[in-house]
Amino acid sequence: MTTKTVEERIREHYTAQSGEWLVEKGKVKEAKLLKEACIKLERQGRELAKLHEEKRNKHWENYDKQRELEKREKTITEREQRFEERKVSFIQYFEKWA
Repeated sequence: MTTKTVEERIREHYTAQSGEWLVEKGKVKEAKLLKEACIKLERQGRELAKLHEEKRNKHWENYDKQRELEKREKTITEREQRFEERKVSFIQYFEKWA
């Protein structure tokens, strides 16, 4: 069972099936404030969902960049290791002839 949001409960209580807001006589101000609050909550909900989506996209973008950086660092480390091995071999070769 899912719990309805505040804005869903307000809309359910104060609107007809056609979506028109129903107001009892003498409660116009209350209904107007609730309608404004409902609209604001719904807008904020959409904005929050959009921000979450942007955050998720940035996370994966950064994740991909981090993986690429780690791959490059590994390549550089391997090249440095091969260079050091060649350097030692080169030095040993010349020491043999000196």
